[in-house]
Amino acid sequence: MTFPLLPQATERLLDDVATGHQLSSAGRLGTALAQRADSSVLLDRGVYEAATALTTSRSKELLKRLQELRADGDPDATWGGRSERRCLPAEKLANVRAEDRAAALERLCALGGAERGLESICPSCTSRSFVPLDQTSSSPQCPGCGAVSPYQSGGAPTAVHYRLDSFTDRAGHNGLLPHLLVIAELCRRKPRSHFSPAPTSPSKTAPRRRRTSSVSGTGRSSPAK
Repeated sequence: MTFPLLPQATERLLDDVATGHQLSSAGRLGTALAQRADSSVLLDRGVYEAATALTTSRSKELLKRLQELRADGDPDATWGGRSERRCLPAEKLANVRAEDRAAALERLCALGGAERGLESICPSCTSRSFVPLDQTSSSPQCPGCGAVSPYQSGGAPTAVHYRLDSFTDRAGHNGLLPHLLVIAELCRRKPRSHFSPAPTSPSKTAPRRRRTSSVSGTGRSSPAK
């Protein structure tokens, strides 16, 4: 007897409920991220919260914050330009318990999802820069104006900062981390399971309308959708 693998069973289930299906762009990104690293690490204490805190804010979140500042009468609430990837020191992870912060960030680095570095604040153009530890030098320069840019500001001690790699940051930016967290928890409960993040399919009853579910899959129990 030949039994289908769980990925094949998932494909068959999707074929049974739709005229066609494929992963959405977010789903392809989530699948690639899950293949690169074990998503179960998101279940470790503080790791998901740390990754979420390091995710670069989306434009709509920045706009919401700007509107709040203007409503409060903040005269300096003028933002513009591009948004750099967010970097933070361990002590700035407000949603992670203090005793878990360092371990969570180091766990992300060990999996290749984050990197360590120093933050440089240029005294000339005031721009902030993240410099990976292996690229630091004794005389740092601002990548924008070229002025000498020390790894500290206002006499504050130099602290190691952490930043998500561009791939993980893009996944977080597209809201995929909660999907992968749910998949990791479902697989923890039912190890013999397979799930696909964000599949998109046209409906059998309405061919021109596309339907997207956050997670579809197969396991020993009924399919999770």
